[in-house]
Amino acid sequence: MSDKAAEATLEQLRKDMDAVRADIGALTETLRSATGTLADDAVRHVTDGAARANAAVRNGAKAAHETANKNITENPLTSVAVAFGIGMVIGKLLDRR
Repeated sequence: MSDKAAEATLEQLRKDMDAVRADIGALTETLRSATGTLADDAVRHVTDGAARANAAVRNGAKAAHETANKNITENPLTSVAVAFGIGMVIGKLLDRR
């Protein structure tokens, strides 16, 4: 192989290596962007899910509170008797210690 042919081959290898480096850089940037997008989507989904769960818990607690208030208002003597019975049971359980 002549010196000129070797130099031409070496120059072509340099160009090919530069092209590979550019492709790897572009691929790295694409992966970085895609990963960031996926992470942003995941955070948004988790945040939305937490907000929906929080709203469901608040609505459930509000409904339970309203139902309890309604039952106590409609049946005050029964409510007092049930509360007294529960207090007695808890008192007996704690007295065993």
